[in-house]
Amino acid sequence: MASSPLPFLRGLRPTLHIAHRGGAAVAPENTLAAFRQAVERYRTDMLELDVHLTRDGELVVAHDATLERCTDGTGPLAALTLAELQRLDAGFHFTPDEGRTFPFRGPPESSARCAR
Repeated sequence: MASSPLPFLRGLRPTLHIAHRGGAAVAPENTLAAFRQAVERYRTDMLELDVHLTRDGELVVAHDATLERCTDGTGPLAALTLAELQRLDAGFHFTPDEGRTFPFRGPPESSARCAR
């Protein structure tokens, strides 16, 4: 016999699946690779992201105001132009296995490059 839901749960909508920073546990955070995996693999309902302004006035997706934690660059993100940011490797530090491999390090055409 199926039990009825608790009274305080009746009428609630299903919980949204939100990928924080685009799914930072499955790919470098705030990259197209992370956003794609969140949507295609996990069917996420919502992507959470942050934006910053570059030196030349372009909006870019990044969590940090500085570059060290997520890229092979250094210094404040706002000090660089969009073209300079696009040369950075946004997958440089990402590792799914505690530093044994770095599958998103790669050439400029890599999906983990900083993107506009």
